[in-house]
Amino acid sequence: AGVIIFYIVTLNHGFKLITHIYMSTNRKSSFIRLMK
Repeated sequence: AGVIIFYIVTLNHGFKLITHIYMSTNRKSSFIRLMK
């Protein structure tokens, strides 16, 4: 049972991390587009 909870928490954290990276890269590209 503990392993399942750990897996869900890790998956949720990984999803947040991916979303954060995607958002930051998206912001950077839009910022670069603004600069041009």
